[in-house]
Amino acid sequence: MPAPTFTQDDLMLPPQEMAQLHTALANLGQQDPLGRAVGEATDTVALYLRGLVVPDSQWRRMMRTLVIWMLYTQLGMVSEAQEKAYEATMKELREIRDGEFSLPVEENPEEPVPVTGGAWGSKDKIL
Repeated sequence: MPAPTFTQDDLMLPPQEMAQLHTALANLGQQDPLGRAVGEATDTVALYLRGLVVPDSQWRRMMRTLVIWMLYTQLGMVSEAQEKAYEATMKELREIRDGEFSLPVEENPEEPVPVTGGAWGSKDKIL
């Protein structure tokens, strides 16, 4: 299952803060800093999850924390709250990777598809 799409709106930052962030990063000569941060965060989350599926809300929360931390790190302006949120998210990702974090079970899992058309000792041969 592919990861959901993460957009600027998912950052949930006030428009004024987002504009200031874009301006500050542009002044550093960054080309598409948001796209780069989203790409790096997506790769980081995928590396730790290794194909495990988490609820969209959890994935977006982890992505939001990582992207905001990456953007402010580029500016050298990471707040204590952002640093703590980043550390908590990385801890959560390590726990998921190591099997120490229980993931929620889907409420309506897909029904298994029965396998038909073959059985041990059947007369139909592939050759």
